[in-house]
Amino acid sequence: MDRQRYGERGGDDLRRPGGRRRLALALTLALALGCNGTRSLLAPDGGNGGRSGGSGDPTALLGGWETTFLVTVPGDIQLWTTRWDFLSGGVCHFLQTSQSVLDGITIVDDLDCTWSSGNGMLSIVLEDGRTFSSAFSFPGGDTSRLIFEGVEYQRVAT
Repeated sequence: MDRQRYGERGGDDLRRPGGRRRLALALTLALALGCNGTRSLLAPDGGNGGRSGGSGDPTALLGGWETTFLVTVPGDIQLWTTRWDFLSGGVCHFLQTSQSVLDGITIVDDLDCTWSSGNGMLSIVLEDGRTFSSAFSFPGGDTSRLIFEGVEYQRVAT
């Protein structure tokens, strides 16, 4: 107790039960995500990297798209997963989870939305009023990969 006041954590959080396991998990995730070419939300490359996806067949967008990032924030490491499900008729669903690797706390943003595409642009309106509108593409014509707002998503469902 000489290094902290009553009720405060000790100076070495790694001594807490599970602290070293959480750190090992965070490092494993960082290496795994870093090795497969996943880009960071905080520093997207911004390139379209392939042919335009919206001016042709908009049905190529139909299905589920997901991306995952390991992000460091002050005092924490978080695993962010974003999923878009684009359905016919301009209906969509947005699911984003942010999980603290160190504390295990998960925050979920789960919203219905509408979408439209044309001339290589994808526009999305979430039910809470937030909007997203940006060019999109399928790198190299590969319709299992989507670039939207500079972030690459993988097709996870059709």
